[in-house]
Amino acid sequence: MHVDAALAHQCAHFLHSRWGPEGYLALSSGTRVHGFATYTQVSQPHDAAKQRQHTLTFTGPLLDSARAEVPGFAAMEASLLGYLDSTLGTRHVLSHAHALRQGKHTQMSTGFLAHKDNDVSELVDESIVVKLTADLARESPSRMVVAAAARPFAYAPQAGAAAHFNARRWHASVPPTSDREHLKFTFFFRRATWRELRAMKRSIT
Repeated sequence: MHVDAALAHQCAHFLHSRWGPEGYLALSSGTRVHGFATYTQVSQPHDAAKQRQHTLTFTGPLLDSARAEVPGFAAMEASLLGYLDSTLGTRHVLSHAHALRQGKHTQMSTGFLAHKDNDVSELVDESIVVKLTADLARESPSRMVVAAAARPFAYAPQAGAAAHFNARRWHASVPPTSDREHLKFTFFFRRATWRELRAMKRSIT
């Protein structure tokens, strides 16, 4: 699957310009978005400092900040919710999101071993990873292994290429062969509660 490439480009450009080597994303409102540092299921010896540098975590009020200030974020979220609704026939809401820098140099921080996305949050039902940066000509694609899949999944080359899988499935990163760093956003969705469903119906009427 994929989201609009223009949205992915907008988001990538913003992250490149605002997410500095210090490891946090500076928003116009003065808010600083930081990453996580304690997830040890990585393919090389875990480096907490580098993990915090190469990840961003959007939860709670930070999701509203992302929707308001990160170009493309809200539109990608809406597109993915529409996709889940039409594909699964079940209404979902965004639980949280992670931005990741991935490349050969980030295997100690964002090169993940086999894990399930609902290990950290049991409420998460569906995960969608969106690649924000396009591949160059003849560049080896980013890949991922998902349990029960016939073969490793390879992302399409365009910005906005995405992977959707159930959050309860085991999955793992495949070490990259490309020398370039890629930006990705992982959106974690949960099923809407009956209160949220009622609020959605009221907003429509």
